[in-house]
Amino acid sequence: MKIAAVIAEYNPFHLGHEYMLTMVRNMGYDGIIAVMSGNFVQRGDAAISDKRSRAKMAISCGADLVIELPLPYAVASAQKFAQGSVEIIKGCGIVDAIAFGSECGDVELIKTTADIIANEIGDELKKQLDKGITFAAAREKAVASIDKKAAAILKSPNDTLAVEYVTALGNCEIEPIAIKRIGAAHDGDAIDGFASASQIRQMLLSGDIEGAAKYMPTAAAEILKDEIESGNAPVDLKRAENAVISHLRRLSVEDIRNLPDVSEGLENRIFDAIRKGTSLDEIISKIKSKRYTMARIRRILLLAYLEVSKEDASAPVPYIRILAANQKGRQILKSMKKSATLPIITRTKEVNTLDKQAINMFSLEGAAADLYWLMSPTNKPCGKDMTDPIIMT
Repeated sequence: MKIAAVIAEYNPFHLGHEYMLTMVRNMGYDGIIAVMSGNFVQRGDAAISDKRSRAKMAISCGADLVIELPLPYAVASAQKFAQGSVEIIKGCGIVDAIAFGSECGDVELIKTTADIIANEIGDELKKQLDKGITFAAAREKAVASIDKKAAAILKSPNDTLAVEYVTALGNCEIEPIAIKRIGAAHDGDAIDGFASASQIRQMLLSGDIEGAAKYMPTAAAEILKDEIESGNAPVDLKRAENAVISHLRRLSVEDIRNLPDVSEGLENRIFDAIRKGTSLDEIISKIKSKRYTMARIRRILLLAYLEVSKEDASAPVPYIRILAANQKGRQILKSMKKSATLPIITRTKEVNTLDKQAINMFSLEGAAADLYWLMSPTNKPCGKDMTDPIIMT
């Protein structure tokens, strides 16, 4: 069986995602594995619906097996997000290719850019960082000093992730495949019947469920509507804003220093902003600077609330956790169990046979899920992440 993997958030699953999976299938791949973020996502926010409902959407619309990307990698920089995702894909032991959305659609240009970053920009990158600009901006300028065409793709979010995927793949035999994006830009307005996930989320949070459904496959829209009718969605971090701020106000400078992606004295700036700000937006605006992006700050504050430490974020991926599978996905899973280099979790009790780091990661995920459900329209009790079963179709 020829297997391709994709990396996604499906927040929520929309027509562009369906198009990509169809393109991968049409390339001759028999099975598709989706490595998907859990209840929290890279922009430092709660997913619009929980991981199992989004995994069900994926299975209903083209994926065969959905694997969870653990929290410390899901809420992380592009580099860390890619590293964790690719580590899981390599750990499956059966994946032939990794497919990703791309604004340029040129895998060779993506490879060139990755190679320049890995081997040619060291001194120039340091020079640019010394100007006090963000890492992303510094890297783009450093690459531009060597190859302007290669640098240009770093202006696009999906191409930036694609570069990180290729870098994380290294010299392994898994083939990178760039699928050119169609329709709306990453955070743009709808084009040609395709809307960005950001626009769809805005519709859902404003109550325009039917408007959002127009940009989703029918099966995915029906699943999301069921979640909304059940009081499970849309999930909104703002529902827990005071709880988040309450937690942040109890942190010491040392606590903040131990958070992922905090360096260069940023802990002092965050500590000061927490004491002066009365809303998350105000706190973020007080921290933001030419060097620190809002996305990075949102991630840090969210990880603080979820009690994810630098140690958690630097640990290797400890396992492969299955969220959903269809009939073909179960066949893929059977093959994986013979070839995987990481432990595979299909039931909660299997975690107890793993090492301490794996148990800690699983507990961290469960605790985060308990907080996630306080952001839904109706609160849920603790423990759902430990008891909810795999989605089987």
